[in-house]
Amino acid sequence: MTEGPFYYDNGAFCIWLTRFGMWQSADREGKSLCSGANKESVIKFAREHLNGWQNCTVTVTNVKFGDAVKL
Repeated sequence: MTEGPFYYDNGAFCIWLTRFGMWQSADREGKSLCSGANKESVIKFAREHLNGWQNCTVTVTNVKFGDAVKL
């Protein structure tokens, strides 16, 4: 039960449905980018990965989980 591959952004990356029901993405050289259960999320994060995470932000919360390092 595989579906695809579907190419996006003029062939910059493609996604396909694996036999395990997960969506997988790879760039045009075949390097794996990300995978997930939701097709739209995989498309979004594949684009972000290729664009250097320009639309993502990091938030420092200073929350400590047990003996772990603060985030």
